[in-house]
Amino acid sequence: MEFTNAAMVVILEPTQRIAGIEVASLGDLLAMKLATVTKRKALRDYDDIRAIEQTGGRRVEEGLALAARRYKIPDDAGLLAIVRALNEVGRCSPDPLVPTSHSDLIGYWSHRLPEITASLSRWAVPELPDEIAAAVLNDNVDIDRSHEGETPSVGNGKRKPRRL
Repeated sequence: MEFTNAAMVVILEPTQRIAGIEVASLGDLLAMKLATVTKRKALRDYDDIRAIEQTGGRRVEEGLALAARRYKIPDDAGLLAIVRALNEVGRCSPDPLVPTSHSDLIGYWSHRLPEITASLSRWAVPELPDEIAAAVLNDNVDIDRSHEGETPSVGNGKRKPRRL
């Protein structure tokens, strides 16, 4: 999913002037960070999204709607690509410059991913990816830890009927 066509980008909320510099709003930053994790696996991006949730009061669920508007995402496939990317925090290399530890971020996203995917189910987003749907339905999320030398897995891979 391509999120970088500048001609299609919509600014959602007014910028703020901080120390004489125009800075994107928190809503726009959240949408940008969610799009970014689909392109690169940098621990700082996952930590930034966590910080926006914990200190900024904006949630990924809202951020998905903002990203859809900002980047004119035409269908659910783009949003599902973002959710799938959130499951890949374990593929990031540890980064000593990121204030939250690699394992704490894996734990945070292990907790948040089922909540996010459950919200998508309530919104009747069609066809959650098998690995994410299985994790939510089985309450069995194991964030991909392939970078830590573990076998990547989420859920048991068996699909159960979704409840909407």
